[in-house]
Amino acid sequence: MTNSEILATSIGRYLSQGLCLLMLLSALQSDAACIAPDRVVLRPFYPGTVKASLAIELGHDTIRIPGTRVSMIAPSGFNSAKGMVGLIKDNDTFINVFDAGDGDHYMDTKTFTRDYFESSSNEVLAFDDTQIGGYAALYVWVRSLDDAAATHFLFFGDSTLSVIISAKHSGNNPEMDVAFQTAFRTVTYDRGVTLSPFDDLDFEVIDSQTVLKFAERTAGALTYTVDGAKDASSAEFLLVYPVPWIDSTLTHEGVLQRQLDGVIAKGFVVSSQRRSSSRKLNGYDSYSCRYEGVMLDMPMVLFLQIVSHEESAILFYGASTGDFD
Repeated sequence: MTNSEILATSIGRYLSQGLCLLMLLSALQSDAACIAPDRVVLRPFYPGTVKASLAIELGHDTIRIPGTRVSMIAPSGFNSAKGMVGLIKDNDTFINVFDAGDGDHYMDTKTFTRDYFESSSNEVLAFDDTQIGGYAALYVWVRSLDDAAATHFLFFGDSTLSVIISAKHSGNNPEMDVAFQTAFRTVTYDRGVTLSPFDDLDFEVIDSQTVLKFAERTAGALTYTVDGAKDASSAEFLLVYPVPWIDSTLTHEGVLQRQLDGVIAKGFVVSSQRRSSSRKLNGYDSYSCRYEGVMLDMPMVLFLQIVSHEESAILFYGASTGDFD
C-alpha cells in the first residue's frame, strides 16, 4: 500500500464522518476558500538530518519510532527516516509506520483482502491473521510481479486503534525478508506515550497567521482545524504530511498525480482541474493543484500542494465540500 492510498483512506474517513475538509495555503486565492485566505507559514527546513533524537531508545535494542507510539527492535543497519515516519537502510529498503491513533483496525483492513493485493500485480506469499502485543493483527507478504520487490505489511489494532507498518526491499533478498519478519514480532504499542508533533520532523508549520490551529497528529499527518477543534462536524481542516523524496526522476506534478490517483481509487470523480501553479513558498520549490469533483455523493474541491527541499518533501492535502460558485 502506498502513501497515496494511506492518505486516501484518511480523507475517506474524514468525509464519511461528514466533515468539511479545507486546505488553506498562500497559493490559494479567495475564490477557492470557504473562509478568509489566511496563510500557513513554513519555518525553514532544518539543515542535515532531522532535528531532535533520531530514535528514542527504550532498551538496548528497542526503539520507539519517532512520531508514533510504536516500538520495535530495528533490523541491523536501519536508521530513522528523513521525510517519512519510519526507518530506512537505503532508498530501496525501508520501513514505514502509519499510526492512526483513534482509527478502527477492523474497518481499515476490510479493503485489504488477498484479492486486493493479487489484483495489484502481486504474488501473495503470506496472508495470516495473528496477534501483536495483545492486538488483533494481519500479516501480509507480497512480491511484485513487475520488479520482484517484496513488501511486508503488518496491520494491527482494535475498534479504537489502527496501525499499519509496511517494510519494503527491492529484488530477491531472503535475509531481509527474515529481518523484517523478526522486527515485526518485536512490535509493541504504548497508548500512554504523549507525542510532540514536530520532534521527528525537519520542518514546522507556523499557524500564528491563520485561524487554522494544530489539532492532532494521527496517521503520520498533522491535522489543522479552525481554533484547533477536534470534534466539530462542520470544522474546516487540512492535513500536512511529510514524504520521502527518494525518486529523483519524479516531478512535483508526478508526485501530486500519484496522490490524486489514490483519492480517485477511493471514489473521487474529477470533473475539472481549475488551477495549477508552480511557485516558491517561503523560498522553497512548490507546486499546487485544485480539482473539482464528487466524493461519496458530495460535491468536493480537492487541493494538493507539495513543497520540497533536497531529499525532503511536504504534502498539503485537503478538500472542501459545499457551494463553490
